[in-house]
Amino acid sequence: MRLVAVRSTSPDEGLVALLVQEGGPSILAVPVSAREGLSLSAEAGSVEYWPPLLQRCLEAQGGRLEQVRLSIDDDAVLRADLVLAACQSPGEQAPGRCVPCTPGEALMISNGCGLPVRASDGLLRLRGVDLGEESISEKVARWRQDLAAGSTGIR
Repeated sequence: MRLVAVRSTSPDEGLVALLVQEGGPSILAVPVSAREGLSLSAEAGSVEYWPPLLQRCLEAQGGRLEQVRLSIDDDAVLRADLVLAACQSPGEQAPGRCVPCTPGEALMISNGCGLPVRASDGLLRLRGVDLGEESISEKVARWRQDLAAGSTGIR
């Protein structure tokens, strides 16, 4: 997924980061704080300083950030993890480790470090919006045409 915009849902609700599925028709809205929203929507030259610092600290310890993973838990609460790959020796990878964080933190780290964002199938199924799907207004217009033509499709 890739970040395309940060938008306000309403004055009382706050901000959401809009992610679009690469190679797919889904869009996902992830709630973010005001600070995270400002950072994510800033110009490319004014990226937060701490995500690259975090990445350099991990690299100094022999690890690296691989990706950001968004998912939902059993209660359908949005969760995020930083997926780490720890290097044991040159060319040898240890199993990936996950560090839980807030979705906003995950997106800021992804944006600041150039990491891919992966969304689980469960998250896309529950919270994703299929952009390829026929819109409600298109469905209503088609139904009106069918009704006007006398073809309701009901038997």
